[in-house]
Amino acid sequence: MGEAVMRDIVDVLTKFATDKLNIEWVKNVIDADFTEVEDLPRDFEDIHYSTNLKALFEASVGCCRHWIDTLPDLKEESGKRYSLGTIPESPSANQSNKGDSHDLHTTFWILLSENVNVKALKGLLFFFIHRGQRYDAREEDRELGIKAASLYFLLLCVPGSNAFRIFHPVLYMRAMEIMKLSSKLRVSLFSPTKKGRHGGSRGSSRKSHDEQSNAGEDDDDEGDVSMLTPVEANKLIRSLNVLLNDFLRLTNRFSLKHSFDCLDETINILVDVSRCETHDAQGIFLGRHGPATVTALSYNAYVALQSICNPIHGKINKIVILIMKHILCNILMISRGSSDLSSRALSVVRDHSQIFVKYILTQIKEDAYEGVYILIQHLCFCVPDKADYRQKTAQSVVEILRYLPIQLYTRLMKWFFKFSHNEKAGHRLFMLEVISKMLDEKERVGEGEIETLVTATPMEERRPTSRQSTASASSEDNNQDLDVERNESFIRVAVDHPVEAPTDRNILSHKFLLSIIFSRCRDSGATVRSKALALLADCTYSQNPTIMLAMKQIFFRSKPLVFTTPHIPNNHINMESPLELEDDADLDLPNAAMVVKMLHRRALDDKVTVRKSALQVLENLMKLDNEMLSVKNME
Repeated sequence: MGEAVMRDIVDVLTKFATDKLNIEWVKNVIDADFTEVEDLPRDFEDIHYSTNLKALFEASVGCCRHWIDTLPDLKEESGKRYSLGTIPESPSANQSNKGDSHDLHTTFWILLSENVNVKALKGLLFFFIHRGQRYDAREEDRELGIKAASLYFLLLCVPGSNAFRIFHPVLYMRAMEIMKLSSKLRVSLFSPTKKGRHGGSRGSSRKSHDEQSNAGEDDDDEGDVSMLTPVEANKLIRSLNVLLNDFLRLTNRFSLKHSFDCLDETINILVDVSRCETHDAQGIFLGRHGPATVTALSYNAYVALQSICNPIHGKINKIVILIMKHILCNILMISRGSSDLSSRALSVVRDHSQIFVKYILTQIKEDAYEGVYILIQHLCFCVPDKADYRQKTAQSVVEILRYLPIQLYTRLMKWFFKFSHNEKAGHRLFMLEVISKMLDEKERVGEGEIETLVTATPMEERRPTSRQSTASASSEDNNQDLDVERNESFIRVAVDHPVEAPTDRNILSHKFLLSIIFSRCRDSGATVRSKALALLADCTYSQNPTIMLAMKQIFFRSKPLVFTTPHIPNNHINMESPLELEDDADLDLPNAAMVVKMLHRRALDDKVTVRKSALQVLENLMKLDNEMLSVKNME
């Protein structure tokens, strides 16, 4: 059966008549490294004057799929795993089957080379891909371009494609770039939920474009492109979904391990495609989607991203770092060239991006930890200096924190403490935003397994086959061996202040977070002081048992404690780290006299926002405790 299908593929490919393609034309395409191409020679177009190219591509792609779906995954050839109840073949029989398979693949490539000019076939595929991804491409050209990309991906799936020079990094990238039609031609505006309302959405999109200062840098000429009709958009979405399914076949049968730039750009394009769904974040991962919906397009992009987390493409922890690098902008709600997305659309993109991050955490586990650790650092470091962005990004950080194992959570708590001393006021302010949301979370305690808060099956159940990656046996070594030389823009964020988190303290407790808030009440930045005092005011009315207990410890203690900070010599005012401890396992807090004295100073602050927040705290304290009703406080 394999030989028959193989010969069918060769027979169909010979109908492209690549041997009739002008040698000089082919040479020019190859010499240009698939960066530019001229129109097809007139005599070659005459040969295909009556050829139904769409049907020819469909027949070629269909034959290839039929054969490739019978081939084992690349990872299974190097180390086949058996499910329960499967009787493994004897080593000799297994070796014999591998030899027969290898001979069959070699026979295919030899047969193809004898009947088809492979260089001319690559040049012809590039011609259709190039023409199909142009801004002014006709609908027919787009369809042929996408089918040409599918055929190229499927040919790469056949073992031996590298040895017979089928793979070319530039041609591969041009095939991937045709997926950008999803954003460049704005198919996301034609989601089924918005039919009949395109005019209003377009107006809000333009408004969002004016608001985004960095939008439209990559596609300056995109404004001249006419909008797709709903029928054209549906056809394009359907074709791109088919292309993504063919790309999924490639991810399990062709290795990108030795093509870092291709892997990096592949992830970048898939993240762009995932931005198509702008209406229902949860809906991507629930239920089944029609092949002509942008929801299916986004879902397939996420499935492809997970499928790339495969040892055949390199160390999984490094691949996850690449994914987190490109998904960062989605969670930050920063435009990535899709300047027509409204604030609401960007918010939906953020929501389903962080759902995917949490899913990766639960599925890949150890190999995902370093990438997510770096992602959270960059979320803190790169958040735009606007209140709305700070609030939403802080919420994203806290939601991801819920899924971290206790060891990684502890590492981040130490880093948060250092980051709260960053020289940039905006970073200290954002850290307070994160702390305010962490105080509403359940307090983490001691050693334990990762909390299973996600039902991690929706994505996996609907995939064609199971592609779940296993953690590498040398994950600890992988985490230390980051590819920083090739990925210098997305590495661990170093702190700019030599401060260390207090030792022998329960840094997982809410009391530790409260101590950071107290320390920021004396911050040099007025906005930071005001924010810290506002949080303190909220804490006085909090119903959280831990925070209520901390407030009682502060305002019902008679013995003042002197607080100092290790990295600031002779500083006995900053209240983040006590000099004396009653219990080494816990963190003491200042008493009422120290807090009220500080509030009196803040009530006379130069900045009105600081004075207002300090007075609010005093008012709340007087309502909370009758002993606070003093003449000085009333003044």
